[in-house]
Amino acid sequence: MSYLRWEKEFLFQYLVAALLLFLSLLGFLLTLRQTLKSFYDFPPWLADLSPIFAVLALPLFFKYYTYLYDFPNLFLFTLGFLLIVTQRTFPFYLIFILAAFNKETSLILIALYLVRNYERLPRKTLIAQLLSLGLIWAVIMAILKIAYSDNPGSWLEFHLLNHNLRLISDPWTLAYLFAFSTGWWLLVSHHWVSKSIFLRHGLLITLLPLVILAALFGNLDELRMYYEALPFLFLLSMHTIAELYGINLALKYQN
Repeated sequence: MSYLRWEKEFLFQYLVAALLLFLSLLGFLLTLRQTLKSFYDFPPWLADLSPIFAVLALPLFFKYYTYLYDFPNLFLFTLGFLLIVTQRTFPFYLIFILAAFNKETSLILIALYLVRNYERLPRKTLIAQLLSLGLIWAVIMAILKIAYSDNPGSWLEFHLLNHNLRLISDPWTLAYLFAFSTGWWLLVSHHWVSKSIFLRHGLLITLLPLVILAALFGNLDELRMYYEALPFLFLLSMHTIAELYGINLALKYQN
Protein backbone atom coordinates (compact mmCIF):
# COMPACT_ATOMS: atom_id res chain seq x y z
CA MET A 1 0.00 0.00 0.00
CA SER A 2 3.04 2.26 -0.19
CA TYR A 3 1.87 3.82 -3.48
CA LEU A 4 -1.31 4.94 -1.70
CA ARG A 5 0.64 6.16 1.33
CA TRP A 6 -1.60 4.10 3.59
CA GLU A 7 -0.14 3.01 6.93
CA LYS A 8 -0.68 -0.73 7.34
CA GLU A 9 -1.86 -0.41 10.93
CA PHE A 10 -4.75 1.78 9.73
CA LEU A 11 -5.67 -0.32 6.70
CA PHE A 12 -9.19 -1.06 7.94
CA GLN A 13 -9.92 2.63 8.55
CA TYR A 14 -8.63 3.50 5.08
CA LEU A 15 -10.84 0.85 3.49
CA VAL A 16 -13.89 2.12 5.37
CA ALA A 17 -13.10 5.68 4.25
CA ALA A 18 -12.64 4.55 0.64
CA LEU A 19 -15.99 2.73 0.75
CA LEU A 20 -17.66 5.82 2.21
CA LEU A 21 -16.24 8.00 -0.56
CA PHE A 22 -17.34 5.54 -3.26
CA LEU A 23 -20.87 5.24 -1.87
CA SER A 24 -21.11 9.02 -1.52
CA LEU A 25 -20.12 9.55 -5.15
CA LEU A 26 -22.54 6.85 -6.28
CA GLY A 27 -25.30 8.40 -4.18
CA PHE A 28 -24.50 11.84 -5.58
CA LEU A 29 -24.67 10.51 -9.14
CA LEU A 30 -28.02 8.76 -8.60
CA THR A 31 -29.50 11.70 -6.69
CA LEU A 32 -28.41 14.14 -9.38
CA ARG A 33 -30.04 11.91 -11.99
CA GLN A 34 -33.32 11.92 -10.08
CA THR A 35 -33.12 15.68 -9.50
CA LEU A 36 -32.59 16.21 -13.22
CA LYS A 37 -35.71 14.16 -13.93
CA SER A 38 -37.67 16.21 -11.39
CA PHE A 39 -36.96 19.43 -13.29
CA TYR A 40 -36.73 18.36 -16.93
CA ASP A 41 -38.39 15.90 -19.26
CA PHE A 42 -35.12 14.81 -20.88
CA PRO A 43 -34.68 11.80 -23.17
CA PRO A 44 -33.98 8.83 -20.85
CA TRP A 45 -30.49 8.23 -22.24
CA LEU A 46 -29.46 11.82 -21.52
CA ALA A 47 -30.89 11.78 -18.01
CA ASP A 48 -29.00 8.56 -17.31
CA LEU A 49 -25.65 9.59 -18.76
CA SER A 50 -25.34 13.31 -18.00
CA PRO A 51 -24.76 13.01 -14.21
CA ILE A 52 -21.60 11.07 -15.01
CA PHE A 53 -20.15 14.25 -16.50
CA ALA A 54 -20.86 16.09 -13.25
CA VAL A 55 -18.76 13.49 -11.42
CA LEU A 56 -16.03 13.75 -14.06
CA ALA A 57 -16.01 17.53 -13.53
CA LEU A 58 -15.19 17.17 -9.82
CA PRO A 59 -11.38 17.29 -10.33
CA LEU A 60 -11.85 20.90 -11.45
CA PHE A 61 -12.66 21.61 -7.80
CA PHE A 62 -9.60 19.80 -6.41
CA LYS A 63 -7.20 22.46 -5.17
CA TYR A 64 -5.25 22.70 -1.93
CA TYR A 65 -7.01 19.81 -0.18
CA THR A 66 -9.78 17.25 -0.49
CA TYR A 67 -11.35 16.20 2.79
CA LEU A 68 -13.17 13.04 3.77
CA TYR A 69 -16.43 14.92 4.27
CA ASP A 70 -16.42 16.55 0.81
CA PHE A 71 -18.10 13.78 -1.18
CA PRO A 72 -20.63 12.98 1.59
CA ASN A 73 -21.39 16.71 1.61
CA LEU A 74 -22.09 16.63 -2.13
CA PHE A 75 -24.40 13.64 -1.73
CA LEU A 76 -26.27 14.80 1.38
CA PHE A 77 -26.74 18.38 0.21
CA THR A 78 -28.01 17.28 -3.22
CA LEU A 79 -30.32 14.71 -1.65
CA GLY A 80 -31.63 17.32 0.79
CA PHE A 81 -32.31 19.64 -2.13
CA LEU A 82 -34.15 16.86 -4.01
CA LEU A 83 -36.31 16.12 -0.96
CA ILE A 84 -37.17 19.82 -0.70
CA VAL A 85 -38.22 19.84 -4.36
CA THR A 86 -40.34 16.71 -3.97
CA GLN A 87 -41.73 17.95 -0.62
CA ARG A 88 -40.86 14.84 1.38
CA THR A 89 -40.59 16.51 4.76
CA PHE A 90 -39.76 13.62 7.10
CA PRO A 91 -36.94 12.16 4.95
CA PHE A 92 -35.64 15.71 4.50
CA TYR A 93 -35.34 16.14 8.26
CA LEU A 94 -33.34 12.92 8.51
CA ILE A 95 -30.98 13.94 5.72
CA PHE A 96 -30.70 17.45 7.13
CA ILE A 97 -29.51 16.04 10.45
CA LEU A 98 -26.83 13.97 8.72
CA ALA A 99 -25.83 16.93 6.55
CA ALA A 100 -25.53 19.18 9.60
CA PHE A 101 -23.26 16.71 11.38
CA ASN A 102 -21.17 16.51 8.22
CA LYS A 103 -20.77 20.24 7.45
CA GLU A 104 -22.09 23.52 8.81
CA THR A 105 -23.05 24.84 5.36
CA SER A 106 -26.10 22.58 5.60
CA LEU A 107 -27.68 25.75 6.98
CA ILE A 108 -28.23 26.79 3.35
CA LEU A 109 -30.80 23.99 3.03
CA ILE A 110 -33.04 25.93 5.42
CA ALA A 111 -33.00 28.91 3.06
CA LEU A 112 -33.86 26.63 0.14
CA TYR A 113 -36.70 25.12 2.18
CA LEU A 114 -38.02 28.63 2.82
CA VAL A 115 -37.97 29.57 -0.87
CA ARG A 116 -39.63 26.30 -1.90
CA ASN A 117 -42.45 26.53 0.63
CA TYR A 118 -42.97 30.28 1.06
CA GLU A 119 -46.21 30.28 -0.93
CA ARG A 120 -47.14 26.64 -0.32
CA LEU A 121 -47.35 26.25 3.44
CA PRO A 122 -49.53 28.18 5.89
CA ARG A 123 -47.46 30.92 7.50
CA LYS A 124 -47.55 29.41 11.00
CA THR A 125 -46.58 25.98 9.69
CA LEU A 126 -43.70 27.42 7.69
CA ILE A 127 -42.38 29.41 10.65
CA ALA A 128 -42.61 26.33 12.88
CA GLN A 129 -40.71 24.24 10.34
CA LEU A 130 -37.99 26.88 9.93
CA LEU A 131 -37.59 27.26 13.69
CA SER A 132 -37.39 23.48 14.08
CA LEU A 133 -34.71 23.19 11.41
CA GLY A 134 -32.78 26.13 12.85
CA LEU A 135 -32.93 24.64 16.34
CA ILE A 136 -31.74 21.25 15.07
CA TRP A 137 -28.83 22.89 13.28
CA ALA A 138 -27.86 24.98 16.32
CA VAL A 139 -27.98 21.97 18.66
CA ILE A 140 -25.82 19.91 16.31
CA MET A 141 -23.28 22.74 16.01
CA ALA A 142 -23.18 22.98 19.83
CA ILE A 143 -22.67 19.22 20.15
CA LEU A 144 -19.80 19.29 17.66
CA LYS A 145 -18.21 22.31 19.31
CA ILE A 146 -18.28 20.59 22.70
CA ALA A 147 -17.12 17.24 21.31
CA TYR A 148 -14.10 18.80 19.60
CA SER A 149 -13.39 21.58 22.09
CA ASP A 150 -9.98 20.10 22.95
CA ASN A 151 -8.79 20.08 19.35
CA PRO A 152 -6.08 22.61 18.46
CA GLY A 153 -6.98 25.60 16.34
CA SER A 154 -9.79 28.14 16.47
CA TRP A 155 -13.46 27.69 15.58
CA LEU A 156 -13.09 30.26 12.79
CA GLU A 157 -10.00 31.61 11.04
CA PHE A 158 -10.15 35.05 9.43
CA HIS A 159 -8.31 34.99 6.10
CA LEU A 160 -9.48 38.09 4.27
CA LEU A 161 -6.44 40.20 5.10
CA ASN A 162 -3.67 37.63 5.43
CA HIS A 163 -4.54 35.59 2.34
CA ASN A 164 -7.39 36.60 0.07
CA LEU A 165 -6.47 40.24 -0.49
CA ARG A 166 -2.99 39.14 -1.50
CA LEU A 167 -4.48 36.31 -3.52
CA ILE A 168 -6.54 38.54 -5.78
CA SER A 169 -3.48 40.67 -6.50
CA ASP A 170 -1.82 37.69 -8.18
CA PRO A 171 -2.56 37.81 -11.95
CA TRP A 172 -2.27 34.03 -12.37
CA THR A 173 -4.78 33.35 -9.62
CA LEU A 174 -7.12 35.99 -11.00
CA ALA A 175 -6.88 34.42 -14.45
CA TYR A 176 -7.58 30.99 -12.96
CA LEU A 177 -10.65 32.17 -11.05
CA PHE A 178 -11.87 34.20 -14.03
CA ALA A 179 -11.59 31.24 -16.40
CA PHE A 180 -13.33 28.89 -13.96
CA SER A 181 -16.21 31.25 -13.15
CA THR A 182 -16.63 32.48 -16.73
CA GLY A 183 -16.84 28.95 -18.09
CA TRP A 184 -19.65 28.10 -15.71
CA TRP A 185 -21.39 31.43 -16.25
CA LEU A 186 -21.50 30.98 -20.01
CA LEU A 187 -23.20 27.63 -19.53
CA VAL A 188 -25.58 28.82 -16.84
CA SER A 189 -26.59 32.26 -18.14
CA HIS A 190 -27.74 31.22 -21.64
CA HIS A 191 -31.49 32.02 -21.84
CA TRP A 192 -31.36 32.69 -18.10
CA VAL A 193 -34.94 33.94 -17.72
CA SER A 194 -36.39 30.85 -19.39
CA LYS A 195 -34.91 28.54 -16.78
CA SER A 196 -36.48 27.33 -13.56
CA ILE A 197 -37.02 30.17 -11.09
CA PHE A 198 -36.22 27.87 -8.19
CA LEU A 199 -32.93 26.78 -9.76
CA ARG A 200 -31.97 30.38 -10.48
CA HIS A 201 -32.82 31.52 -6.98
CA GLY A 202 -31.25 28.40 -5.51
CA LEU A 203 -27.95 29.08 -7.25
CA LEU A 204 -27.81 32.63 -5.90
CA ILE A 205 -28.93 31.60 -2.41
CA THR A 206 -26.26 28.92 -2.33
CA LEU A 207 -23.33 30.51 -4.13
CA LEU A 208 -23.33 34.03 -2.69
CA PRO A 209 -22.99 32.95 0.98
CA LEU A 210 -20.29 30.46 0.01
CA VAL A 211 -18.27 33.15 -1.77
CA ILE A 212 -18.62 35.52 1.19
CA LEU A 213 -17.60 32.79 3.64
CA ALA A 214 -14.65 31.84 1.45
CA ALA A 215 -13.51 35.46 1.27
CA LEU A 216 -13.71 35.98 5.02
CA PHE A 217 -12.79 32.61 6.50
CA GLY A 218 -11.34 30.47 3.71
CA ASN A 219 -9.46 30.65 0.44
CA LEU A 220 -11.31 32.16 -2.50
CA ASP A 221 -9.57 29.79 -4.89
CA GLU A 222 -10.25 26.68 -2.80
CA LEU A 223 -12.99 25.55 -5.15
CA ARG A 224 -14.14 22.59 -3.06
CA MET A 225 -15.75 25.19 -0.81
CA TYR A 226 -18.38 25.74 -3.51
CA TYR A 227 -19.53 22.12 -3.82
CA GLU A 228 -23.04 22.99 -2.63
CA ALA A 229 -23.53 25.09 -5.76
CA LEU A 230 -22.61 22.23 -8.09
CA PRO A 231 -26.13 20.70 -8.37
CA PHE A 232 -27.52 24.07 -9.47
CA LEU A 233 -24.65 24.71 -11.87
CA PHE A 234 -25.14 21.26 -13.38
CA LEU A 235 -28.92 21.49 -13.78
CA LEU A 236 -28.82 24.97 -15.28
CA SER A 237 -25.96 23.97 -17.59
CA MET A 238 -27.83 20.89 -18.81
CA HIS A 239 -30.71 23.15 -19.84
CA THR A 240 -28.25 25.17 -21.93
CA ILE A 241 -26.55 22.13 -23.47
CA ALA A 242 -29.88 20.58 -24.44
CA GLU A 243 -30.97 23.78 -26.18
CA LEU A 244 -27.67 24.25 -28.01
CA TYR A 245 -27.76 20.69 -29.37
CA GLY A 246 -31.44 20.80 -30.30
CA ILE A 247 -32.46 18.15 -27.77
CA ASN A 248 -36.15 18.18 -26.92
CA LEU A 249 -36.53 19.77 -23.52
CA ALA A 250 -39.60 20.25 -21.37
CA LEU A 251 -39.32 22.11 -18.08
CA LYS A 252 -41.42 20.11 -15.62
CA TYR A 253 -40.83 22.29 -12.59
CA GLN A 254 -40.61 26.09 -12.83
CA ASN A 255 -41.16 27.53 -9.37
